Amino acid sequence: MIAEFLIGFREALEAALIIGIILGYLKKTNQTEHNNRVYVGIAAGVLVSIFTAIALDFLSIQFTGAAEEIFEGSIMIIAAVVLTWMIFWMSKQNQIALHIQKAVDKSIAGGLTALAFVAVYREGFETVLFLKALAFSSQTNPLFGALFGMFAAVLLGVVIYEIGIRLNVKIFFKVTSVLLILFAAGLIAHGFHEFQEAGVITAFADEAWSTKWLLDDKSFAGAVVRSLFGYNDNPSWLEVFSYAFYLTVMLYFIEKLAETRVSRTTA
Repeated sequence: MIAEFLIGFREALEAALIIGIILGYLKKTNQTEHNNRVYVGIAAGVLVSIFTAIALDFLSIQFTGAAEEIFEGSIMIIAAVVLTWMIFWMSKQNQIALHIQKAVDKSIAGGLTALAFVAVYREGFETVLFLKALAFSSQTNPLFGALFGMFAAVLLGVVIYEIGIRLNVKIFFKVTSVLLILFAAGLIAHGFHEFQEAGVITAFADEAWSTKWLLDDKSFAGAVVRSLFGYNDNPSWLEVFSYAFYLTVMLYFIEKLAETRVSRTTA
């Protein structure tokens, strides 16, 4: 439930913060008559996200056997790629509020609903994709935890907008980015596991080790660690290599981005 909550909370909070910036800017500039257009965009984004989830569920039941394993593995890899892009994108956004306010100014004439729709649906699509990948990798229903996370994020977003509480967004996204990097690494490893199960990849298929005696991934604690960090009590060498390689590359580039940001600040 922790991984589901984290995904739902982070994605919904991103959408809530963006919508909050849009509504706050409209309020600050005395243009609240445009709020209804924002609400229409929000509603449309939520509805299309729900339709996307239904469509993905329908598509997933069309596959059986090896095709099903290939489909599940592909969803995991795609989700990890999208998650990686999102982490890098967020790490580069130092003045996101300013960018959104400029976008609002350009959209007042007729694209404000579209701006709100894109802000909500982008996060909604990512949430659907990540949760589907999580369901495949952990063999659990992630809906309850995700909905709880979304509710908490929306509630926090409303409090921030109405009361004016300041949230240290940088620290929040730094902490959650580390957790999501570990989650993405697990998706990569599980994705390759599915490809091996389907017989698409046969290299490094031998079992690397077994820690079932220490922590069975079918147990409650094992399922939590599996869903959050991609734990497998008997991984193949390909899973181990892919997990370690992804983590090494991600941590290297994140550190380089941090160094670049510091050098620009001190220059």
